[in-house]
Amino acid sequence: MEYNHLLYLTGCCVLPVVRQQLRLLLPVKLIQHRANSLATRMRTPSRDGLFGAGIAGHQLNMNQSNLLMAACFMVELSFADCNWSRTHISSASKAVKQGPAVGKAAIGGSFNLINHDGKSVTDKDFLGKWTLIYFGFTHCPDICPDELQKLAAAVDKIKEKSRIEVVPVFISVDPERDTVEQVHEYVKEFHPKLIGLTGTPDEVKKAARAYRVYYMKTEEEGSDYLVDHSIVMYLMDPRMEFVKFFGKNNDVDSLVDGVITEIKQYKKVKA
Repeated sequence: MEYNHLLYLTGCCVLPVVRQQLRLLLPVKLIQHRANSLATRMRTPSRDGLFGAGIAGHQLNMNQSNLLMAACFMVELSFADCNWSRTHISSASKAVKQGPAVGKAAIGGSFNLINHDGKSVTDKDFLGKWTLIYFGFTHCPDICPDELQKLAAAVDKIKEKSRIEVVPVFISVDPERDTVEQVHEYVKEFHPKLIGLTGTPDEVKKAARAYRVYYMKTEEEGSDYLVDHSIVMYLMDPRMEFVKFFGKNNDVDSLVDGVITEIKQYKKVKA
């Protein structure tokens, strides 16, 4: 399991679970800085009074916050002596990698939204299918179009290389402007099988919280505004349980390879 399964500090997303299997390869100062920053933010309640929401809107409970802060403290402690040799780091890395993973990511959950054809859709409608879910908004000037083009290209390549069908899903975090009609026109620009979902502000908020997605209006001028949000794609298995996330740093090929690898591993375990 890669280091970013513990901390994913790019693409506005931090995974709310601690895993022992770390790649202790990041520079000492960077790890210490991120650990200190993360611990500070977790002690700071958001506008909703939820700890950890300052880190891209993650609603962590106190047990999860304490666990993650403890892990960060241990990482910082491990590198307190900058004069440690590569041998020490390598030994520590091997020792950690041998340990089992701690818990499972609390990502995903029930939702009740409206698709781009105006029909009610819940998470249960995706049971039995592999899905890649991306949260964004139709007025996004660049990031969302880029990510959805990548998503569209990836699902086609995944099918071509492995004959595996993956359903691409777009969930709006701008329910005020993203009507059914708006989402319908938007998704058809990217892929014929891309499912666009929107809903009431409360239902969108519920879905975003279930997937630990941060979003907030910015630069508001009347009806014209942008929405700051997490830039993450979530791979969900046929039981609609979280498997892995992919950030903006993944290009089409790495996304394709990553998804295929996870699906093959899933099938191998289930066999």
